[in-house]
Amino acid sequence: MRKLIITTAVAILATFTANAQKLENIKFSVNAGMNISSIKASADATIPNVGDAHAGFTTENKIGYFIGGTAQLPLNLLNNKLYGEVGLNYSNVGATLLMDSKLNLNFLTLPILAKYEITSNIFVKGGLSFSYLLSANVKVGSKTMKTISDGQRTNSMTQDATLDNAMFEVSLPLGAEYHFSNGVFVNVNYIIGFGMSGTNENVLNSLPAEYRNNELERANLKIGLANKILQLGVGYKF
Repeated sequence: MRKLIITTAVAILATFTANAQKLENIKFSVNAGMNISSIKASADATIPNVGDAHAGFTTENKIGYFIGGTAQLPLNLLNNKLYGEVGLNYSNVGATLLMDSKLNLNFLTLPILAKYEITSNIFVKGGLSFSYLLSANVKVGSKTMKTISDGQRTNSMTQDATLDNAMFEVSLPLGAEYHFSNGVFVNVNYIIGFGMSGTNENVLNSLPAEYRNNELERANLKIGLANKILQLGVGYKF
């Protein structure tokens, strides 16, 4: 699967590059918007004297954001209705956890997409997105405290996560755009993550050594996390 994903991405990027004959054919745009994200989590283990065990769940949604830009180029295929698009985005995603806490994951993402023109205003697109985790933190829920003036204020605590191993994720983005005549466009995307590499090592390394070296090693615990993201955005094409 990994080889297929990489091969597909290289083919898309090569097609994009091969058709970049004239700089004036490239159209640039900026866009930003809201992420509605959750995480699909799974754990597999072989428990001594018990056997294999599996658990999985999907977290509650978290609201985040994204901002970035794209370069679009006609590929001269399908009656000149097919385009290649490469982007670079900063994306805040994550999940809502127990006790009103939120997991924040900040990614740098590189989407490589094929875009098809249905009408002069409506486009659909899909491809692959490659994401690198820049930072992560858990914001532990809020509690209300009274002030001297009988008003209220909200206090919260944020704990940064230490990542001993780099974390990447390859995703499948699918989306649609509507373009207005003044250059403004709106889009909706659904992004299905295939799973973050490095998850198992980072989770196990965050645990006390006595657990990491004994019970969990004997159980051969494997942890998986994959992002699911709905994006709603607005942009401007130059």
